[in-house]
Amino acid sequence: MRDKSQQELGDAIGKSFQQTQKYENATNRLAVSTLLDISKVLNVPMVMFWTR
Repeated sequence: MRDKSQQELGDAIGKSFQQTQKYENATNRLAVSTLLDISKVLNVPMVMFWTR
């Protein structure tokens, strides 16, 4: 998304590549604060990540 690699996103939010990958694959839960950091880095609203 937004032409960023998992490594670049991880670096931007202070997480490792492996942790970022776990978030993407829904292996690990993430805190709202981390989701906010990701939305800021990708310049998208947080609601883009909400699913039911």
